[in-house]
Amino acid sequence: MTARNAMGRRKVLGGGVALGLPLAARAQAGFPDRPIRLVVSFSAGGFNDILARFLAQGTTAVLGQPVVVENRAGGGGMLGSDLVAHAPADGYTLLMASVPHVVSPAMVPRPSYDPVRDFVGVTLAAEVPNVLVVHPELPTRTVPELIALIRSRPGTYSYASNSVGGSSHLGMELFKLRAGGLDITHVPYRGSAPAMADLLAGRVQMTIDNLNFQLPSIREGKLRAIAVTTLERVPDLPAVPTVSESGLPGFVVAPWFGVLAPAGTPAPVIGRLSAAFDGALRGPEVASRLPGARIIAGGPAEMTRFLVEDQARWVEVVRAANIRME
Repeated sequence: MTARNAMGRRKVLGGGVALGLPLAARAQAGFPDRPIRLVVSFSAGGFNDILARFLAQGTTAVLGQPVVVENRAGGGGMLGSDLVAHAPADGYTLLMASVPHVVSPAMVPRPSYDPVRDFVGVTLAAEVPNVLVVHPELPTRTVPELIALIRSRPGTYSYASNSVGGSSHLGMELFKLRAGGLDITHVPYRGSAPAMADLLAGRVQMTIDNLNFQLPSIREGKLRAIAVTTLERVPDLPAVPTVSESGLPGFVVAPWFGVLAPAGTPAPVIGRLSAAFDGALRGPEVASRLPGARIIAGGPAEMTRFLVEDQARWVEVVRAANIRME
């Protein structure tokens, strides 16, 4: 290669590198230029799915591209989390995350993703109070009565959960531990909707699940609310006491819901997404579309902080109850 040709080659290569950064910046500035998928790790019908579809509808017009909800149920929520963890970090594949995202990896020997390290927060959307409900044929109306009934017939009763490692599973296991050890059979489902179907049919007798999902059945008398799992009573059920005031002080189960992206997603893309989701969460339809939820609309840093704190909190329960993914 002649000196002149070598110089020309260096100029071409140098120009390519120089052009690379502006092109990447322009790509981020033009984000999004194609549809975005929002992965839900559970079947349709649960609060994760309801919230995801609300956010998808509210952000599509703002972002100028469709936000498409994709249900990937399985593995206690790990299937969806794993998919997003290994997706390109470009903002086009997001996760509608909740408690199982940080808990389920603690229940298997070799998880395929790290719930904190492999993700970055986009928005902390909401918290939803949970409520302890029983089938109306069960002759109990208070927490002490329920505990006494279970103790009188150990192994007879069962509870439904929306997934292994979900908030309803962890909430009931925490209830069993705080009550001094109760013998109740766990029946896991892939989402709140199928769990609710068996609970209403009386095939299982109780659950702890999201208030907004249980509220219609409570109001129609199809389920009986025993206690809510927040430290204070909730406006939607003012006559229903908290578990804490019913003999198990300090008992709290208020799962969060938020949006995550793969680690390494550019900050400008995260900022664009966060602003769009937060705008939807502050819109006028929130109260009617998401009853019972406490809207947070927190930014990326708050979402990431919740990941770290909730992982530490619930992993302790997983270990104490010796919960394993089957």
